[in-house]
Amino acid sequence: MAYKINAAARDLFYSRNDPKDRRLGELIGRAAIDEVTEGTVAIIGVPEDRGITANKGRAGAAAGPDDIRRRLYKLTPGFNSDFMRLRIVDVGNVDTKELTLAEVHDAETEAVAEIVARGGLPVVLGGGHDLTYPGVRGLVTGANIGRGGMGLINVDAHLDVRSDENGINSGTSFYRALTQLPGGALSGEAFVEFGIQEQYNSPYYYNWVLEQGGRVVT
Repeated sequence: MAYKINAAARDLFYSRNDPKDRRLGELIGRAAIDEVTEGTVAIIGVPEDRGITANKGRAGAAAGPDDIRRRLYKLTPGFNSDFMRLRIVDVGNVDTKELTLAEVHDAETEAVAEIVARGGLPVVLGGGHDLTYPGVRGLVTGANIGRGGMGLINVDAHLDVRSDENGINSGTSFYRALTQLPGGALSGEAFVEFGIQEQYNSPYYYNWVLEQGGRVVT
């Protein structure tokens, strides 16, 4: 499918109008994906939370990308001058209007794949946790990662390895990553679940991760 990107609103890019106190909103520019070049860090948002409500969670994360920008772009670059050597751009948000959740996933995959194929490093702002899978799928596609060629760390309270046989939701990302990535790019031995809280997870899913060869750190 052909995806569409909406530019991030200009008022999200904070400025104090003080050349002695520049903020990330002044240092990070807006750009189109086709302007991403080798070594560019490309921030892209996916304002979508239907995967959360499908997993019986509460709505609201669709506002996440712009809320993150609103706070992030008020920060300074810190004291490390190496930051200034980076080219960081904001390419906007995937347009999720009038798309099904599966179509949003496809659009995210294509956008991330294009960023990676151009030599960029995508930073994806969500959105529901189901969006992790299409982001990883885009990385695998754009970088042409082969069998067992990547590692993946989930830092979260939840394992998120529910089967997607009854549909996509925010709990299916890592089941899909372990079973559906193109070319078997992720093996269980290269998967770590970090920060997991036992009281929020079923023993069934814990044992499933171990059976795939994954590691769980509570």
